[in-house]
Amino acid sequence: SLLVEVRFQKAWAQYEEGRYAAAGPDFRALADTYPSTPRGREALFWGGDCLYQQGNYGRARSLFRQYLDAYPDGPQASAALYALAWTHFKQEQFEAAARLFRRFLDAYDGQGDIPYDQDARLRLADSSLALKRYEDAIEVYRRVGGQGTAYALYQAGEALNYAGRREEALRTLERFAERHPDSRWHPDALYRMGEVHFQMQQYEASVEAFRRFVDT
Repeated sequence: SLLVEVRFQKAWAQYEEGRYAAAGPDFRALADTYPSTPRGREALFWGGDCLYQQGNYGRARSLFRQYLDAYPDGPQASAALYALAWTHFKQEQFEAAARLFRRFLDAYDGQGDIPYDQDARLRLADSSLALKRYEDAIEVYRRVGGQGTAYALYQAGEALNYAGRREEALRTLERFAERHPDSRWHPDALYRMGEVHFQMQQYEASVEAFRRFVDT
C-alpha cells in the first residue's frame, strides 16, 4: 500500500544519511506491522543492518537469522547470510564465522550479481588463520583475486610461516613486496622476512630485510 511505501522510504532516507538509530526502529516497526508485504520483509533485513552498523551484533544476528528462516529465497537472502557471518567475525567467533562464510560461498560464489564473494573468501581465510588452520587458510588466500589480491598474498605468506613452510613464506612475501611496494602491508612484509631469515639462521639476509624495512 501507499502507506507502507511511504514509511519504508522515510526509514530508507534516514538509513542513507547514516542515521541508523532513527532508521532501525522504523524498519523494525514496519517489519512487525506488515510482515506479509514485500517492503515489510525487506524492512526486516534493513532493521538488522541498522543494528549491525551501530555495533549491536547480537541483536543484528537475531534479525538476520529471522529473515533467513522466514525467507530463505528472498531478495536479501545472500546479503543476510553474508552479514550474519560478519556479526560472528566482528565478535571474533571465528568458528561460526568460517562456517557461515563457507556456506555463503558454497551457495553464491560465482554469481555475477553477488558483490561480496571476494570479501567473503578473505574473511573465511582470516577465520581459518585465527583458528590456526593454516593449510585451509593458505588454500583460500590463493584463490582470491581482484582488489583483495595484495592482502591475500601477504596473508598467505604469514600463514605459510605459521605452518612452518618458511622457504615458501619467504618467496611469497618477497613476491608481495615486489608487486605491491605501495601497500600498507609492505613494511610488515619486510619485517616478517627479516624475522623468518633470522629464525632460519640466515643472518645476512635477515639484516638486509630489516634494512629494507628501516628504509621504507
